Amino acid sequence: MLKMVKNFVLKIQNSDESAKKVWLVVLSGLSMVVVVALWLTYMKLTVATVTPPSDVVAVENAENNTTGFFAIFSAGAKIIYDKVAALINAKISTQNNIVIENSEQNFVLEGLAPISPTKLH
Repeated sequence: MLKMVKNFVLKIQNSDESAKKVWLVVLSGLSMVVVVALWLTYMKLTVATVTPPSDVVAVENAENNTTGFFAIFSAGAKIIYDKVAALINAKISTQNNIVIENSEQNFVLEGLAPISPTKLH
């Protein structure tokens, strides 16, 4: 088996450049397929399958059979309309109150040395 692989590699090495490129693409694709297959096998073995309880599946099937597109669309439109109407009513009913407080203004600077007046020439 090892001798067959060695002869195959020697055959590829002795071939022309176009054949080497073809084998490069083929063997690269094959190695990618092997890596992905190993990865999928690993994921299948390590990740547990999640199945919903049977009562949830029954409820979902019942809901899917009774509702149509227009029923869902109208229910969604009603919810959006109710939320927008509540938002507009909240904005309309608010009052803005502006309170202006006049604080005491004290321009006397305490604790500073007095400045003697000087005459300008």
